[in-house]
Amino acid sequence: MQISEQVHKEDLKGLIAFCEEHPDTQPIVVSLDSRPRVLQIEGNINITILPWNIFLEKLWKSELI
Repeated sequence: MQISEQVHKEDLKGLIAFCEEHPDTQPIVVSLDSRPRVLQIEGNINITILPWNIFLEKLWKSELI
């Protein structure tokens, strides 16, 4: 297994399958990415990728559910 600092679509097969079964979810992936971004998947699935430090900041500010 190769370690990467960026999340790719291929890394999210299970999450994508879950989102297809539960379309009302708002998926967030906490990662080592250097900046926040949204990964758009066919079928209207948008996965938010957040660097760990930004995720924690938003969590502490109650900006995430």
